Amino acid sequence: MNLDRMLFRLYVKPVLIFFLSLGALFFFGYFVPNTLSSTLFAGLGDSSKIFAPKAFIALLIIGAMWFLWSSINLWKWYQGYSNEFCHNCGGMTTYHQGIRGRSNYYKCMACGVNRANR
Repeated sequence: MNLDRMLFRLYVKPVLIFFLSLGALFFFGYFVPNTLSSTLFAGLGDSSKIFAPKAFIALLIIGAMWFLWSSINLWKWYQGYSNEFCHNCGGMTTYHQGIRGRSNYYKCMACGVNRANR
């Protein structure tokens, strides 16, 4: 089982949302107000400065909640409380719904093997 791959897949999205929150803070708090500093768009720049901390906090909370949820799922898998685990290596699995007539399946986060949902 590739534990590093599983942990990467588990935590990459919450970490990206954290960096997105920092990018939103920079973009709406610094870049947009300085770019729109003319008298015609001054109101838009000021409202962007007001919006920046709110967007930062919202994205930070979403990322923290997703990180917490991933940690809870990891703990459940580690303790054996998880219902689904890989038949090949024993790693955590994620449920994927089929698209356009394909069947639903579970995909292992550690080795990448798919298993049909029966």
